[in-house]
Amino acid sequence: SQNLHPQLKRLLTQKVEGILAAGKSSSKKAAPKLKWTQKINTGTLKKRKPGLAGLLPANAQLQAIYKGKEYSATVDEQGRIELDGTLFNSPSAAATHVTKGPKDGWILWRYQDEGGTWLSIDRLRKKNSPH
Repeated sequence: SQNLHPQLKRLLTQKVEGILAAGKSSSKKAAPKLKWTQKINTGTLKKRKPGLAGLLPANAQLQAIYKGKEYSATVDEQGRIELDGTLFNSPSAAATHVTKGPKDGWILWRYQDEGGTWLSIDRLRKKNSPH
């Protein structure tokens, strides 16, 4: 992604310079339409492991309450969230499924600790963070 920024800057500069040059060469001609067809090599995307991998055991129950309605989900063996028959790699993706819009799933979803108290899964992430 570090190489992407200079490539985009160079591409944008070339396009803008082309538009400006076309406008100066003939006031009767319309500026060419901008076409974003050039492909930029972004490298290989790394597949991320599921967000809850190693944080909760398989079959752990999750709970979310949104607009007064309670939602239940289960963590699978790989740390994915199963909700409504769909698997989600991240808590936020599962939260977006519930809210139908962007939502921080680390805040929305809760897990039950050993004492039976429902806690935000964000606590697990912070507790297990290397920082």
